[in-house]
Amino acid sequence: MVLWGFETLKTGGDTISAILHLMGVKIKHQKGAWIKKLEIIPLKELGRSREN
Repeated sequence: MVLWGFETLKTGGDTISAILHLMGVKIKHQKGAWIKKLEIIPLKELGRSREN
């Protein structure tokens, strides 16, 4: 995957979301637009290993 600033702005962060999903991480939204927490998806829920 290629991550460029222009591409990230153009897609609204879809690439970053895909990268996080491949890593087995999801964004947990909280109050406000800028406050985010990352949550590790349990292996049982993920259904695969985190390794390549």
